[in-house]
Amino acid sequence: MTDKDLYGTYSMKGLLRTLAKLRIQEINDQSIIAPMTKEQRMIFESFDISLSE
Repeated sequence: MTDKDLYGTYSMKGLLRTLAKLRIQEINDQSIIAPMTKEQRMIFESFDISLSE
């Protein structure tokens, strides 16, 4: 988090709380990610994690 400069915006607890809101639904044996918030998207991009929506 220090390398990605997220401590200015989030505490570790706040970051985990934001990511805990992410929902995944399974439809016909296929996992579908519910629409992410802008904050969640920014966190994933900061850690270079790509998710197809």
